[in-house]
Amino acid sequence: MRVSSPLPVPEPPAESRDMDNERFLGNIYIHLPCHVADAGSAKVLKAREAEPQHGLPATFMAEMDARLASEISNQMKKDLSRACIGEFQFVCHDQEETPDSEQIVRPGVAFVAIHQHTGLAVVTIVFHGIELPASQLLDQVSKEEILYCRSSGASAPGNFEVLLAEEYGLIKTGTSRACLSATREHKPRDDVARYYLAGETYRSQNMGAALKPGAFLDQIGQDVGQYDSSEIYVGKNNILRIDTRANNGAEVPAVFSDAALLFIIELILFQDAAVSRTNTRVVQKIGHEERVPMKFLEDCSNEFGRTMAFWNIRVFRFITAQTLADIIAARFETRADLAAYRENQRFLEHKINIRYALASEAENRVLNTIAVLLFVFEAVPALYRAGLMALSQQPLEPEQILAGTGSSGLVALLLVILIRFLRVRKSRAATAT
Repeated sequence: MRVSSPLPVPEPPAESRDMDNERFLGNIYIHLPCHVADAGSAKVLKAREAEPQHGLPATFMAEMDARLASEISNQMKKDLSRACIGEFQFVCHDQEETPDSEQIVRPGVAFVAIHQHTGLAVVTIVFHGIELPASQLLDQVSKEEILYCRSSGASAPGNFEVLLAEEYGLIKTGTSRACLSATREHKPRDDVARYYLAGETYRSQNMGAALKPGAFLDQIGQDVGQYDSSEIYVGKNNILRIDTRANNGAEVPAVFSDAALLFIIELILFQDAAVSRTNTRVVQKIGHEERVPMKFLEDCSNEFGRTMAFWNIRVFRFITAQTLADIIAARFETRADLAAYRENQRFLEHKINIRYALASEAENRVLNTIAVLLFVFEAVPALYRAGLMALSQQPLEPEQILAGTGSSGLVALLLVILIRFLRVRKSRAATAT
């Protein structure tokens, strides 16, 4: 009797395999620091702000505004407005790990918070109640490749940063950050959570390597939350929040619960945008132009000065929020970026000072040459006549003495006027350039 061999079991698709190894269920928020390109772009975003919202967009914006109203103490919040950019289908898989035929695509809603006085903005992409291998999405964020499916039917996905720049005039500046939020029942394993804080694909087959057992365990083991309603673990770019509240059977945290952390992240991202925007201009100027005008330095100082509201140490009403913000900013290295900007600014000032010192030295040489020439043309004839009179033993007449004194005084006056003219012209040229 012939025994038939068992039928082969079909291999599950790549997404199923990844979901078995790394299953995240919760909310993901991706934050992009930006600045508004021009006034025309601001008008487009203003029109978006006026559009009525319902469902998740209305809830998210209302919760964020409520947090700012109750937690922020200075005038910064009065210049802040929000708008919903729209819903997009985002590519959430690592393209180097997953074939195009097995794409992982999820819907996400994009919002923008704009500070009118400074022209800074923070774009937030909200994935609410999402289930996927989150490390692959975070890997895309780390590579600055947030991709979306174009509605025009194009086969290749589009870069979301390009869309923001072309459609809304939002120029990304600084580092993108992500916050993952899950309930206690769906808390990721420590082995997986390490990859979330690292912002890399979990056990990447493309790299053929995995994180060492001890990597990022110190951050996973340090809960920096200030209340017993959540556990918060902070990496250099990403944050993992575990909601420990009783969620009445809900599988994902509520938006109002996440907003208690998100508004702090948003404020830190405004700081990041402020530093990155001005520092990028300074670095480009230092590296590409030999003659940096004083006006540029003044413009940069004024631009960054308008962002001081974000750096006010008393911006938070409650010390718990301030403490958490300080911890997150330290992990994000925001203060280190600020120190780097100040160092670059000092170098730029030094470069400008050297330029003007060299110009002043050259000007002094010219003035000295002119003074010598004037002295020669004016004094030598007078001395010659005086010498002839001395040889002929003829006394100097009072008219001759007055003429010599007057001509010498005239030479001195002309020299002073020339010096004054050259310095005024130099000052005006420096201001104009």
